Amino acid sequence: MNERAELSREARPVAGAAGAQALQRELFGWAWLAVGALAVAGVFALLLALSRIPGMDRAPFWPLGFFYKGLVIHVVFSLVIWLLAVFAFLVSAATLEACPRRVLAAPLGWIGQGLVVAAFPCLFAPAFFDATLPELSNYIPLVRHPLYDLGLVLLALGVLAPVGRLMVNLPGAARPLPSLAFAMAAAGFVSRRHTISWRKITASSPLRCRASARPPRIGARPRPRISDAP
Repeated sequence: MNERAELSREARPVAGAAGAQALQRELFGWAWLAVGALAVAGVFALLLALSRIPGMDRAPFWPLGFFYKGLVIHVVFSLVIWLLAVFAFLVSAATLEACPRRVLAAPLGWIGQGLVVAAFPCLFAPAFFDATLPELSNYIPLVRHPLYDLGLVLLALGVLAPVGRLMVNLPGAARPLPSLAFAMAAAGFVSRRHTISWRKITASSPLRCRASARPPRIGARPRPRISDAP
């Protein structure tokens, strides 16, 4: 029994060091996800420029009403996903700084990255569907399709995974708590509350686009409603 206890005590630092090394490699993954989000945004910026060419909407296989849907995807990837990937990078770095010897629940980082990678095609694929409609709301702009909603859920879960790991490691973190760890813990708490509140708001009073609604043209005058007519 004593030999087993000694072996377990010796294995714990080794496992903790392995977790810290895996966390260092994980940082590169979050950085590449941020770069990948900017790359997808750049591709959609090019597609947006092509969509403004006269007659492009009549080209074979070109999606119907692509401009506003492509604009939504460009904004989401260039701003929202990029910021969330940088945020997850900072949260992972804060976890490594707070617990450099032993990191609990280390696989949550890789699980979160996998969820974010799975969210990428779910978010940009609906822009190529003819039956989808954009919703230029503040904020996050949406494309009304179940696949897009699934992408948002995967993205939220993927970013919250390293936040949850940081919360788990805070009780055993070094004291005094490093400034980056304290800042990311506070930001993670706020992001979790914001995600829950946003989900409740969208579930209680969703902004639905009608099937007959179309995005307004730039510079077009709004049509008067029937109730406004004299």
